[in-house]
Amino acid sequence: MSPIGPVVTTVANVTGSPVFDATLRFHHMPSDRLGWTLQADLTAAAIFDMQVSHFGVRGGPRFSLRQRGLSDWTVTPFATVGVTSLSALDRRLARYGVLGVGVEAGRTWVWRRLAMELGLGVYTAFPVGFSTPAEAMQEQKAVNLSPIKPSVTWSLGYAF
Repeated sequence: MSPIGPVVTTVANVTGSPVFDATLRFHHMPSDRLGWTLQADLTAAAIFDMQVSHFGVRGGPRFSLRQRGLSDWTVTPFATVGVTSLSALDRRLARYGVLGVGVEAGRTWVWRRLAMELGLGVYTAFPVGFSTPAEAMQEQKAVNLSPIKPSVTWSLGYAF
């Protein structure tokens, strides 16, 4: 889950800058009640002369509330980890890690092999390990703009 994804996407859309934001999510339900979720996120944008990118993964158990396996109401607590980079004019300005936790509640429907998922949740993510080669930014640090962030999921996929 990219903590910078919504901000970068909004700024990029307002300024007309190109943005790429992709998520790949995998659910495995070995029983009708309990499974797990693993997700990878990639966000990249060029805003004016600055490039911003984030790569992260998240995972956690997936609980089926009515014991119907994949096609059910679910709750998924998760942990997330990632790396965010900022650069300008082909020079790295800063890089920092992101650690976080959250929870998502949602509904998944499966029709034959087509899966659709809707979900809402909240998470918190904190920057760690800020580093910069730029001398002017040595006293800077990554700022956590909002301790609690919303997450919204809408996805289509293949159930196998």
